[in-house]
Amino acid sequence: MLTPTLTLTLTLTLTPTLTRRADLVLTLGTSLRIEPAGSLPQLAAKFCIVNLQKTPKDSAASLIVRAPVDVVMETIMREAMGLRLRCDGGGAAAEWVACDKEPG
Repeated sequence: MLTPTLTLTLTLTLTPTLTRRADLVLTLGTSLRIEPAGSLPQLAAKFCIVNLQKTPKDSAASLIVRAPVDVVMETIMREAMGLRLRCDGGGAAAEWVACDKEPG
């Protein structure tokens, strides 16, 4: 059985290896200031920063998008995956969920 300590140890050990295998890492809405997580995206072949503000890793990024994360992800889902989103609920309880593909 995995204990919290063992889970953390496995995560910290495997994450750099798995990140090096990635063709692209998307960093969404983070300043990338907390280490060691902040440096992980740089291990991938390419990484993209989606954040409204500048980060210390901007100069190393393959692409920087200064836009709200929800707008970027909705666009990626629609344009690259053919999915559309609908909002279930309202206010603080609202959840965006993927529904069927775009017609046509």
